[in-house]
Amino acid sequence: MTSPIEQRFAKIVDLLDPIQIVALYLGLINLEELVRADLHPRKHNASGRASYLGDYHRILHRELVSGLAKRDPVKARRVAEELLLHSEHSLRNLGLRLQDALSQDVGE
Repeated sequence: MTSPIEQRFAKIVDLLDPIQIVALYLGLINLEELVRADLHPRKHNASGRASYLGDYHRILHRELVSGLAKRDPVKARRVAEELLLHSEHSLRNLGLRLQDALSQDVGE
């Protein structure tokens, strides 16, 4: 049973192109870092907002690795190729995990 936010992320991922998915993932990472670097963290509740962004980041990660890889392997393979093109360590890591998930689904 998936939560409503997970269902929304699945719909978002289905609508976006692979490069847009990569941009969304990178945007969530960068936005979380920006929120944590707030000059007035207590006044603006930076830790709480960053925590929510971290949750969204993890939900998107799980959606890509487990949801998209099973629902649409062709699109997941294209997303993995886009992720592997970047020099950002977390994006390359996700690309490798996505390729592993795709290879495990093919092997089964």
